[in-house]
Amino acid sequence: MQLISVYYSYYVAETMNNRRNPTVWQKSLHFIRAFNHFPSVPPSVNERALRNERISTRLFIFLLVLSSIILLLYNSLINVITIETAQSPPFEQYRQLYKKYPQTLTCPCQSLLIDYEHIFDLDYTLHQVCTSIFTTQQWTDYLFSSKPNHVYSTDFRVVGSYLFESLDIFCQLVNRTIRNDREHFWRNHYVSAIVTPMDLFKSQIETYVHQLRSSATNNFILSLNLLRNTTHINALLSPMSNNFHLSRPLGSNTYSSIPTLFDNCRCDISAMCLGPSAILEYPSGTPKFYVPGVYQGCYTVEALLHSTLECFYNYTCLQELQLHTLASKTFYVMPLNSLLKSKYPINSTIEQLLDQLMIEEWTWSSHYEQYYNHCRPVNCTYSYRSKNGLIYIATTSIGLLGGLVTVLEFTIPRLVKFIDWIILARRQRRIVSGAVHC
Repeated sequence: MQLISVYYSYYVAETMNNRRNPTVWQKSLHFIRAFNHFPSVPPSVNERALRNERISTRLFIFLLVLSSIILLLYNSLINVITIETAQSPPFEQYRQLYKKYPQTLTCPCQSLLIDYEHIFDLDYTLHQVCTSIFTTQQWTDYLFSSKPNHVYSTDFRVVGSYLFESLDIFCQLVNRTIRNDREHFWRNHYVSAIVTPMDLFKSQIETYVHQLRSSATNNFILSLNLLRNTTHINALLSPMSNNFHLSRPLGSNTYSSIPTLFDNCRCDISAMCLGPSAILEYPSGTPKFYVPGVYQGCYTVEALLHSTLECFYNYTCLQELQLHTLASKTFYVMPLNSLLKSKYPINSTIEQLLDQLMIEEWTWSSHYEQYYNHCRPVNCTYSYRSKNGLIYIATTSIGLLGGLVTVLEFTIPRLVKFIDWIILARRQRRIVSGAVHC
């Protein structure tokens, strides 16, 4: 009991001491409770007015803190669009900018027109026959020199020399057609007001290359078909008399033309009459060796277009062909390489080859850096989304809070007084109503 009395006396003494000497916390709490941001002038002693001023102060502080938090959160979380400009950037800098800002990068060109020859290359590879021995003068001379003094005009040794000479001409025509179309195309201009993105640029060049290929192929085929139709419609006489034979009856000065027959097909009716080409015995006309895939016809061109090169891929076939030519001199001929990668089957006709310009492969490459250098952009503008910096957040928030403080200081006291007036008026109305009922 004595110990409890001691503790109780100590507690009472401390309590009295705290009341006489308040702590910092107590002082702070008292300051907050008594703080008045809207004191009347002169200071009011009316308890109701003081209460309204304290309520206004607390409401003001609450709304100010809440608004500050909202403004800080908004300014720190919102994405802003930043626009920047790079003056005359070199190509490497442009590439880096495009990797980062592909959607917004814009670079106006100084040169709007750029020649195609500066921004892409185009090359091609022809079928191997065009660079083989079979399209040279040596092979043509060899076939021509192998014919004896007496030989039929339909003999392969005669027909073959014209066929391969025509094949060489076709190879030259294809080369010339492609080169002319390519040079004509290169003289055109690539038009761009702003730098074209790399992927789009490559896609456009690829489209132009396809157009060039299609244009060159169509032009060549149209010219070839025009030549074939004109020759047949006008019934032009072949130099070797393949389509017509001139005949003059005895005692007459008048010649008549007799159409040649190939398997009951008359050359005056169809230019497509064909027959197999062979090396013939003279004078019997008996075939000694049929050349596989090679035809003769009303016209050399038609015979060539329907012929294939299958025998000239085969070493055995070539040996047998040379064996029957009875040439006066030995001539070694290398067959076409059947193992060489080709998109054409060995038994493809020459017409099938020409339908694709005898092209094995088109190769092209675009030069984007050269295009960029010819474009010579003055500047590049790009934009990106980013968060606001600390300085921007602080200055913006402070600026907005300044106006907000003014608004709150003007409205809150009046709002509190108005609400207090409404409450007071209701109370008075109730009192009056109660007195009347009594």
